Amino acid sequence: MNDLYGVGKKTERSQRMSDRNAIRLIDLYSHKNLIDAKDSLLDRDLVRLVPKLTVVGNTPELSLTIGNTRMYVIKSIKSFCESMKRGDTLSYGRELSLTHHISRFEDSSKPLVDYIMDRYSEIESYRNDSYYESNYGYDNTKRYMRIGPNNLDRLMNLLKEQAMDLVITGSQNLKSYSYYRGEDCWKQQKDVSYRIEEHTPKIHIRVSQESAGTYLLISSQFDFLEGKDHLYIAEGEELWQTSQDFAEKTRNFVNILKDGNGCILLAERDMNTFFSNVMAQVQDHVELGSGAELLEAFMPDQGRIKIYLDSPSSDTITSKLLCEYGEGVVFDVMSGEQIFETWAGGQTDKALAGAKTVRDQMLEDKARLLLSRYFVGYEKRTSLLYLTGSDERIYEFVNVVAKGLTKVGSVFTTEKYRRIGNTVVPKASVGVRLESDLLKLDFDLDQFPIDELMGALEQYRQKKTYHRMKDGGFLDLTDESLSELLTFVDDLGIPRRDLENGFFEMPKYKSLLLNSTLKNSRSIKFDRDGHFKSLIRGMSAVEDSDHPIPAHLSGILRDYQKEGFQWLKTMTEYGFSGILADEMGLGKTLQIISLLEDAWEALMANPTEEKEVDLEKKSLAVIISPASLVLNWKKEIEKFAPNISTLAVIGTAKERKELIKTIQRENVILTSYDLFRRDLDQYREWKFDFCIIDEAQYIKNYSTQNARAVKLADSNYRFALTGTPIENRLSELWSIFDFLMPDYLFSYNKFKQKYEMPIVREQDQECMESLKRQVTPFMLRRLKKNVLKELPEKTETVIYAKLEGEQQKLYKANLAKAKLEIGKEIREGGFETNKIMILALLTRLRQLCCHPALCYEDYKQGSSKLEACMELIDEAVSGEHKVLVFSQFTSMLELIQERLDQEDISYYKLTGSTPKEQRAQMVEEFNQEAEEEDADQGAKVFLISLKAGGTGLNLTAADVVIHYDPWWNLAVQNQATDRAHRIGQKKNLQVYKIIAEDTIEEKILKLQESKRELADALITESVNSIGSLSGKDLMELLE
Repeated sequence: MNDLYGVGKKTERSQRMSDRNAIRLIDLYSHKNLIDAKDSLLDRDLVRLVPKLTVVGNTPELSLTIGNTRMYVIKSIKSFCESMKRGDTLSYGRELSLTHHISRFEDSSKPLVDYIMDRYSEIESYRNDSYYESNYGYDNTKRYMRIGPNNLDRLMNLLKEQAMDLVITGSQNLKSYSYYRGEDCWKQQKDVSYRIEEHTPKIHIRVSQESAGTYLLISSQFDFLEGKDHLYIAEGEELWQTSQDFAEKTRNFVNILKDGNGCILLAERDMNTFFSNVMAQVQDHVELGSGAELLEAFMPDQGRIKIYLDSPSSDTITSKLLCEYGEGVVFDVMSGEQIFETWAGGQTDKALAGAKTVRDQMLEDKARLLLSRYFVGYEKRTSLLYLTGSDERIYEFVNVVAKGLTKVGSVFTTEKYRRIGNTVVPKASVGVRLESDLLKLDFDLDQFPIDELMGALEQYRQKKTYHRMKDGGFLDLTDESLSELLTFVDDLGIPRRDLENGFFEMPKYKSLLLNSTLKNSRSIKFDRDGHFKSLIRGMSAVEDSDHPIPAHLSGILRDYQKEGFQWLKTMTEYGFSGILADEMGLGKTLQIISLLEDAWEALMANPTEEKEVDLEKKSLAVIISPASLVLNWKKEIEKFAPNISTLAVIGTAKERKELIKTIQRENVILTSYDLFRRDLDQYREWKFDFCIIDEAQYIKNYSTQNARAVKLADSNYRFALTGTPIENRLSELWSIFDFLMPDYLFSYNKFKQKYEMPIVREQDQECMESLKRQVTPFMLRRLKKNVLKELPEKTETVIYAKLEGEQQKLYKANLAKAKLEIGKEIREGGFETNKIMILALLTRLRQLCCHPALCYEDYKQGSSKLEACMELIDEAVSGEHKVLVFSQFTSMLELIQERLDQEDISYYKLTGSTPKEQRAQMVEEFNQEAEEEDADQGAKVFLISLKAGGTGLNLTAADVVIHYDPWWNLAVQNQATDRAHRIGQKKNLQVYKIIAEDTIEEKILKLQESKRELADALITESVNSIGSLSGKDLMELLE
């Protein structure tokens, strides 16, 4: 260890050398110390840097002077920058010797130094670009640094409110009117010190009429510089930074005046165009002086655009574009001719010549260009613009474009055009009655054609924005009133024949959805009878329910569990079913037991009413759960509701058949999903008050025989228990609701089309909200963080293990093989047909991450992950903690078991082959040992196969959880963790996930959220689920 830190023999240490970074640190700080030492020997007066701009042609050039009491010219800006970069000490004269460091400059000069150094770096980066160097680099002497428009704004901003010397040569000067009159107005150029201020002046223009035409001249002389965002005008001793609007609108105006020495000559024929286009843009920044009256004759008259729209056929819209000046003076903008305004969808007559009108060319051009974007056809004979094409193009114009035309001018339409743009939306009213277990709806659509409504509904489902009616008109599907009506019909699944009849019946369990839809509607009028209102009030005030809680459970149930009981009772009171979806560990079992105890007490209080008819076989409840939980349910009921007689229907087929024959009215039947399916024919004879399915995700695949079997159970009420109603796909939620209330979420094909595909593929929030409205009333979900404030903290940590030695070699070899074989399958198109082979390759890589012995029987070396796991276990056990270790591979648990035996650490192991009775016994002993005085003698570690023990166990004695090879399905992994993080846990919980670094495990971990479907396909080892992987996805995992 000493040698590791460099503490060895003296001769060895003396031969070692510092690394490159250490040498860099020494050099940097030595250099800084040298500068400080030099400064201490020299004059410490701070210096200032003074800029000077000299404008030669069009390019400003920056030069600098430096000093304090006396200023010195910097003869080479480039050399100055290089000295700053190196920290050189140089003499500029007798009174100035300077160490080139930013600390030696006055605060007011530091921004300028930073600017110069940035420009130096920029120029250096373009060292081989001759164009850049000649225009934006240095002059030949390197004394001047050229400043382009992009950099001028920054320089001016940092020098704002400071004085700056500026020299501008004559070529950049805009001369005055007197110059053109032959007068000598040229002023001698000299250095002027300017102060930069924000100010936007007016450009003063004088007008002169000569025989050659009309002259526009600058009436006062000024100098200007051009930045990217601003123009800079020198006037007196001020340098004005103009506004961005001034620069944008007058830049070309000023530049062209500059090219013309401050003057332009306009022929009479161009005056109208000049005023309509140029002066309209710059007028806010120009002030006309003497001679302005000469221009009045060329000023455009006030024009008003008129747009006429017609629809001669269902797929055509035409337009006539006119501009009116004064009273009755109208020009056809497209033909340019003056006309009489008599158009009503047809032609317009030409007008006789009259008083001269100066047309506003800019106004007309804007209107013409706007309409030309949409009307692609033009007929010269009629001077009509045409728009033809699809319904979509017609609809877009009528409902979007046409509304914007009013910003350009007045819009006039014919009756034919108005027919396609103003369709009346149907007004709907609905009457709701509750009779027995049926909702009865009477509705009136105000004689709106059902054919059109059904057509609109089909377009609405396809996310279209309109429906074209038979008469050519459009229904705007984005209209709030219409979309509410279509949503109402679609959500309730009202068929066409019932719409035609005006009457519809549906199950009572759709009451909440119906009420929510109608209540949130602003346009559908509805009337509800008293029975319906009473039901809604009761379901809306579950928290205020006061159903008596079974006396002996009242002191046991927590507050949120009492609320759960009230919810369950309210659902049964109104004949509904539901999902108790509390997070794992919140005691869903106890809440159901309280409901069954209440029902049992009611049954015992009125036993006679059941004895009158003995033709029907009845029982209190059947609870269907994973096989591993059947006996757990039995123990929990015996503990909390000992009066209830339970019957666990397990064992051989013959034994189960005999047990079913003994079922009594007051029995609660306990069985597993698999056994219920096998015994379904016998259960068909029985009717249950309650059918409860535990770990309802077991029926998430609606096509399995187990899922189909439980949905055939005959019961009055159904409840599903699950902490994860959706693990991966929305179809899982549909399957659970198909058990609870068949057809509530429609058929699966319709559910997939209406909800699953839009939500998953398009992230359609409206569909998500619609589905949420439907399922929320029938689902109660609470989270531990919200209801169990006293539950100890859970901390999750990822432990990375680096593969080494033989394990690393084997992994890399198999990885290379997997890349080749999977890549070949993808290239040759065999990906779809060889999923089993591909899955086997991926599983093999995961096993190699765990331990190569899972793949190679003769492997004798170690595993980095196993060593990391044992370190965690050793540390936890020595700290008197109890540990749960989860793995998907039972063979991996055997390897961990061997190490525990070697280190004399006691443990339990639970796999799929563990008998149910032994399983329950181990769980009970593991938890009890933690409470006994000689707890240190009991098992410290519980090895658990994730598939066999990831659900249904209560192992709160453990406060450390290790996921040896994490289940990439987050919901399932969290279920396993919550075996310990649940009611009864008194210690903070530490959760570890061991990941093999730089392997497929780490890649999948990163894709866990964004590619959850992909991760599920890899871990569930299901040939069907791997179908969601693309070839690209697989290759990314192997990179």
